[in-house]
Amino acid sequence: MMETAIILSQHFSKERQLHGLYGLYPKYRPYVHVVTCFLLTIGHGLCFATLKIDAGTPSDLCTIFLYSNF
Repeated sequence: MMETAIILSQHFSKERQLHGLYGLYPKYRPYVHVVTCFLLTIGHGLCFATLKIDAGTPSDLCTIFLYSNF
């Protein structure tokens, strides 16, 4: 999961440098909803991967909170 986040970060950093003045919004406007859902999925996966590594601590309470919001 972390590798995916790093690759996405590098990709959008390079894209941002290429599009200067107007940024990335004009290019990605039709895909904003899809990109948002994808980034939410990546972030959700990173959170749960971290909680899995840190099992047995008070982070178990966070798991209940995360599940209740979806």
